Amino acid sequence: MTSEPFLNIDFFRTILSVVIGGIISLTSVIIVESRKIKKEQKEKQKALFAKLIGALNYLRRIEKTCIQDDMGYAYNRQCFEMKKDEISKEQAEYHLKRRNDAILNMNSKAEEFDSLCIQYELEYGTDLVFNKLTQELKNWPRPKKIRYFGVNSLNDLNVKYEKDTKELSNYAQEYWDGRIKELTNHIKKKLK
Repeated sequence: MTSEPFLNIDFFRTILSVVIGGIISLTSVIIVESRKIKKEQKEKQKALFAKLIGALNYLRRIEKTCIQDDMGYAYNRQCFEMKKDEISKEQAEYHLKRRNDAILNMNSKAEEFDSLCIQYELEYGTDLVFNKLTQELKNWPRPKKIRYFGVNSLNDLNVKYEKDTKELSNYAQEYWDGRIKELTNHIKKKLK
């Protein structure tokens, strides 16, 4: 009876098959995991970008509300100066309070936006286009406050108020919409 050696060719084939199978399995697991990690990073990035754009849109609406309430305050204050009626005074106070509340709300949302910008830089590094656009939004050239001290007739006040409100609202809308659109396009390019 001859015994076959323990280390024969079949043994080496089996070992080689197991090693090759292990390498193939390990490679496929690594590929699947890396794709999963990339997908999670992309989802995380999309969520951050959505928060950034959402915060900007909210700030835009607040800015527009501030302008409208400031205009309402100026209008009603001048009405009060011309007619000395309580309703105009109350309306002026109402618009002043709404504007002040909006400013407080804007400060809170601006802090959130700043935090999101910092998070963006920490996760994705310095981005010159992003920094330029966000700085333009943070330091946007706010329109001058309009007051109607020299207007003496209600008809003139109404005409001037309508014209100024439309101009200032359009100015704010165009400025913010333009910057938000640029930032959105920049972000979409980064997501590709």
